[in-house]
Amino acid sequence: LYTIWPFPDKEIRDICSRCKKVIVGELNMGQIVHEIQRVLPEDKEIHTIQRYDGEIITPIQILEKLEEVL
Repeated sequence: LYTIWPFPDKEIRDICSRCKKVIVGELNMGQIVHEIQRVLPEDKEIHTIQRYDGEIITPIQILEKLEEVL
């Protein structure tokens, strides 16, 4: 995202329209995932990867989440 306010509702819906599952990576307690849940249809599976300890989300954590979700 380039901006979180105003939240890009249409862009998120367009990007996610081709997906059944969405993974949201956040370096916080999950503020953006709530906005994504708000704009997407209820039939979308939304999963999160969150870190709030000052460290980045690692490629291994992303792969583990992909394996879990897929």
